[in-house]
Amino acid sequence: MYASYLVDQKVCKALKDVVDSDVAGWGVITAFTAAIFLNLCAIVTAYLLFALPTTRYQPVDRLFLEIIGIHIPHDQSTSDHHTNTQKHEGTASAPPTPDSPEQSTVSRPISESTHRVTTGRKWSSASKALILGMSDQQLFTGMALIIPMLLMTGGLHGLNESLSVYSFKVVTMLAYFSFIIQLCSLTVIPDGVSEKQTLRYFRASVMLLFLLLLISCMVISQSVTFRFNSNVSVKCALQNLHMVDPQRPGYTVFSDEAIIFFNLLVLIAIIVLEYLRRVRGLLNPDSRDSDNITMPMNEPTNDSAIELTTNSATKAITNPIDTGTMEHRFWLHLGLENFESSFLLELIWMLFYFTFGLANLCKFLVDQQADIGAIEPSFGQLVPIFLLAHPFISASEAFPKPSFNLNRSSTLQRQDIPSPFASKATLLCVVFVYASILVIWALMFAAVIPDAYPLTALACLYTAVTHRRIYWKYVRKFFNAVWIFLKFLCNFTMHYWDSCKKKTT
Repeated sequence: MYASYLVDQKVCKALKDVVDSDVAGWGVITAFTAAIFLNLCAIVTAYLLFALPTTRYQPVDRLFLEIIGIHIPHDQSTSDHHTNTQKHEGTASAPPTPDSPEQSTVSRPISESTHRVTTGRKWSSASKALILGMSDQQLFTGMALIIPMLLMTGGLHGLNESLSVYSFKVVTMLAYFSFIIQLCSLTVIPDGVSEKQTLRYFRASVMLLFLLLLISCMVISQSVTFRFNSNVSVKCALQNLHMVDPQRPGYTVFSDEAIIFFNLLVLIAIIVLEYLRRVRGLLNPDSRDSDNITMPMNEPTNDSAIELTTNSATKAITNPIDTGTMEHRFWLHLGLENFESSFLLELIWMLFYFTFGLANLCKFLVDQQADIGAIEPSFGQLVPIFLLAHPFISASEAFPKPSFNLNRSSTLQRQDIPSPFASKATLLCVVFVYASILVIWALMFAAVIPDAYPLTALACLYTAVTHRRIYWKYVRKFFNAVWIFLKFLCNFTMHYWDSCKKKTT
């Protein structure tokens, strides 16, 4: 590999300090990676403790939790009530007598049902506060990292002469990694992240700003100039910027163009498509969020508390999915028709994004021109580490008090959801194979597995075919957005070029 052909050609000078400790030091990298890892751990913990909204648990989730030893007992009273409700809807029946089972269903104290529903909602609110707080922290710390870097790249106080290409690439991949996990965190929040529409649009706007800044940095960092010249200054690299440079040593016709543009397309497509999917749910809070059902102002009766959880259970298994895709027919054939709308599938894809982001980051960290082990700790590396405690402190106020002494999974116990037709062995095999394939696919995407571009292209084609109805509208939106961005970039470049000509003349 030609690490720095601009230095060999004596076009640029090699920097003495390739790694900026305050930008790409161990403290910054460790803090961001730890925040991402803790965010994923919080999501998995909330899933295992039944602290997610009840609409997130599908029959497949219940079966998987039973496989790993977390059994969800059925509440007989709720089953009787749900069965009796169906009987009343289907055929007319005699009114229950005082000694009948129907009457015993509502003979419990009113406070028991109310406390169970309230406690479950408190645990759900606490988990949302924790995960959303960590997600927002990644969003704003990522912007706080990438905006100063762009200012330095633009020549603020001449800092682009000391900022290396290596630091630029590491910061870009840190921000990319953080943005992917931030999008995954929105999965836990059931569409209506906040009650105010202004806050929802503000969150989407900040994410869009971060996305545009990130795409511009990725276009630069994926160029052949930045890929093979990590020890030169950003200023010199930008002056000799080429997406594909036929003059570089080792240039291969068509191969360089295909690899560079394919990598860039994959990196941008992943975050753009995921952003469109998450923001659509963010800006439409009433689409499928059963937690929007508000509790009555007066003390509810036992029937109303049971009806509340029964309605949540009904909505939990009616999440809209595209039944015309090949993938849905495949899961239906295996007896896992709820697998596409289950949170288990979201966790598997989170593993894919985590592997993909971490592999991309590690690929840039391992550079023969950068001696990371020689970096000394500094004050700028300690600040992100201390910020890790903020989401936990904020979420601690939302956790319910232990005085209730109730089971946190009570809201799940009250759901009378039928089990999937697949056996436990089938589900376990599907999860293992699906997760393994996605991990290998992520490593191929990140170019950790060498010479895997044909397989990666086939995997992308297969995904597009199996999800053709789902992704086609996103593809059109993506190309429209790319076209608008390219027009803006061309206009900006022309104005900048004209202004430079006027200054020189």
